[in-house]
Amino acid sequence: MGFCPVGLTCSSYFHDAGVTISFVLAGESCVLNGLCYAELASRLPAVSGGAYSYTYTASNELTAFLVFAQLMLDYNIGEASIARGLANYLVTLLELFPFFKDNIPSWIGRGGQKFLGENMSINLLAPIILLVLTVILCLGVKESSAVNSIMTAKGTV
Repeated sequence: MGFCPVGLTCSSYFHDAGVTISFVLAGESCVLNGLCYAELASRLPAVSGGAYSYTYTASNELTAFLVFAQLMLDYNIGEASIARGLANYLVTLLELFPFFKDNIPSWIGRGGQKFLGENMSINLLAPIILLVLTVILCLGVKESSAVNSIMTAKGTV
C-alpha cells in the first residue's frame, strides 16, 4: 500500500463505478500527456528538460512562466495530500508502542481539531514531514535516491 490517501479515502466512502471511472480517466489523461511530451521532444531534439523547458522553447517566456506556476501549484497540492496521509501512517505506527498509545493528541497527526465545520482541520505533523523531505531532497540526488529506495522497499514489503 502506497502513500496515496485520496484513492483509499474515496473508495472507502463511495462504492460506485464513478470512482473507478474517474481513476481510469485520470490514467488516460496521463498517458495522453506523456504522448504529447514525446511528440514535442521528438520535434525539439536540442531541448532537454520538463514542461517549462519545452514551453519556453516552443512558445514564449510568459507561457513558460504560467506553466511553471501551474506545476508548482500542482506539486504543492500533491505533496500536501501525500504528507497528510504519511502523517496518519506515522501516527498509526507510533500508536503500536504502548508509551504513545493514548498520549498523541489528535491535532498532531490525524487532524482532529476541526474548523469551519468539517471543511478544515489542523495537522502539525504533515508540514514537519514536508520540511524533512525537502531537506533530504536539497542534500542531493544520492541521499534522496537512497530515501526513495527505502520508501519503495517498505511499500513493496
